[in-house]
Amino acid sequence: MTREPDSYYEPDAEDFASMIAEEQEIASLRSEYHEAARELRNYGAHTDRQLRGLSKKKKASKRILRRRHHFDVVSDDMEVWIGGDVYDYVSYSDISGQEDETVSDEDPRDLTRKGKRRAKTERRKAERERNLRIWRTQREKSQATSVVRKTGAQQPAVAALWHA
Repeated sequence: MTREPDSYYEPDAEDFASMIAEEQEIASLRSEYHEAARELRNYGAHTDRQLRGLSKKKKASKRILRRRHHFDVVSDDMEVWIGGDVYDYVSYSDISGQEDETVSDEDPRDLTRKGKRRAKTERRKAERERNLRIWRTQREKSQATSVVRKTGAQQPAVAALWHA
């Protein structure tokens, strides 16, 4: 008769201290990542050199979280070993038991010069199209009223009111 190994493990104070330190490091790296992302979105307040430094800081935080803690900072998920070759992703709020308001769901802007140029071009193009639509609508309205003035013809909606 074989005896089953003791499958119950009770962590001691040192294990708890290391778990708390790891959780604090994860929280610190997450806040660094999100702070750098927030500063990068406010790119008008920084020089190009500062933006490059912030980008490096953001990437370094992401890399450390991924390599040391198996944490995906973009989706805010942690890879957890279940057994054998099986891993699962668990949301950080499920692990920590708290919701974090610092994480935003908005997409980060393109921060390269090329991306800024493209966004500016798209914004101007959309504004031109909007102005063109407004101009065409006003032109159509003015043409309709000039036809009424010149010929004395009434528009169908106005004619229906007069004959009713």
